[in-house]
Amino acid sequence: MLEGLDALDWSILTHAHGPATDVPELLRSLLSEDPDVRLQAFAALSETIWHQGTVYPASAAAVPFLFELLTRPGLHDPGWAASLLGCIATGEGWLQYGLRVDGEPSLRRRLARRGRSLEEAVDEERAVMEAIHRDVAAGLEHLLPFLSDREGLGSLVAETLGLFPEHASWSVPAIDAALASEPDESVREVLQENKARLTNR
Repeated sequence: MLEGLDALDWSILTHAHGPATDVPELLRSLLSEDPDVRLQAFAALSETIWHQGTVYPASAAAVPFLFELLTRPGLHDPGWAASLLGCIATGEGWLQYGLRVDGEPSLRRRLARRGRSLEEAVDEERAVMEAIHRDVAAGLEHLLPFLSDREGLGSLVAETLGLFPEHASWSVPAIDAALASEPDESVREVLQENKARLTNR
């Protein structure tokens, strides 16, 4: 389990707080028998590979491993892996967030202090977002059991499905099935919105 983690050079990948060298151990900690260790790892991952709605190169690298965890029989707290996957899939690139909030001149200055241009950062982020979309799409069906989750994951999974119209042939029927049994009106609204997004109506 997670053997491929050490094949990546996490030191050249970044998350919200810098080099992502802590990510392999955090992912492995989600397998711990100690619930406190698992909780601490989940909290740390929620502050690094997904931070207040933003995603990073390490986020993309973590996606296949999160799916590996999610599909492991008997995994404790599988909803945490599903939550991280949904958050990453629906997240905004940190650069796009910076452009939207701080503006281009400010971001150019920040990047210049690191010896980087905005253009190369944009290219890197485009590749990151494409990798996230590709790798989440590859495992998307594994999120379906959480579409009817009563602990808050249903809405997040619906929003995630809504980003993948290429899989509408099976995701729309899954949303319909969730709608048939979902009593929470706010969750039903999210399900309906993302069904509409997938069916263009």
